[in-house]
Amino acid sequence: MLYYSIVQGVLFLKRKKFIVNPAIKHIILGVVSGALASGLCMVACSFLLTLKDFSPSVATPLSNICLVVGSFVSGFVCAILHKSRGLVYGALAGVILFAIVTFTALFVNNGDISINTLLRFLFMIVVSAAAGVFGVNKTAKHKMI
Repeated sequence: MLYYSIVQGVLFLKRKKFIVNPAIKHIILGVVSGALASGLCMVACSFLLTLKDFSPSVATPLSNICLVVGSFVSGFVCAILHKSRGLVYGALAGVILFAIVTFTALFVNNGDISINTLLRFLFMIVVSAAAGVFGVNKTAKHKMI
């Protein structure tokens, strides 16, 4: 007996197996790869900060740069996997990555939302959307004349 449960065309159950829409899978893989790239960049920057004598005020811009690098990787990977609508899927991957980073920061630091959060949001969305466009154009097959 087959059971179907459609939720916005994203996830449905067929013979007790979950089948995920490929677009959702591509976004998840993009966000995970972006988070890993951000983490590796932050580890490298923290290592750099321990080797050299930088002031503590350098940590915030470096973390923002690492998050922008991660959002670029997120949008790029998502667009390469999906091969179409790079602007939309890249921006969506950036929004999800931003939400994960912001909720983690709010939970860990018990902080509040500041102007730095708004700037981080704008940078991450613009960069991940541009990376999505770049990723789609990178995968397109061009005919050599």
